[in-house]
Amino acid sequence: MPDELTFEDTQPKFTQEPVASDLLAGRSLRERVEQAYEDARNDVYYYLLSMSLPSADAQDITQETFLRLYVALRDGEDIRSVRGWIFRVAHN
Repeated sequence: MPDELTFEDTQPKFTQEPVASDLLAGRSLRERVEQAYEDARNDVYYYLLSMSLPSADAQDITQETFLRLYVALRDGEDIRSVRGWIFRVAHN
C-alpha cells in the first residue's frame, strides 16, 4: 500500500536556481529571453496555478509575461533581477 500524499506533496515545487541577469549578459536578446523562459516558465505557471487561476489563464499569463520581458529588454529597461521581474509581472 503506497504512502498517503500530504498537502505539501501536492504543491508546486519551485526551483532554487535564479534567473540572474549576469547569466544572461553578453547574449542576444532572443537568447536571453529563451534562457529565462526555459529557466522559469514552469515556476511561473505553477505560481499562477497556486493563485487559483484556471490552467488556460495561467498559460496565457505565462506567455504574456515572457513577451513583456522581451519588450522590456528590447527597450533597454534595467532589470537587475530577471527572476524577480518575471514574477512581479506575472503576479500583477
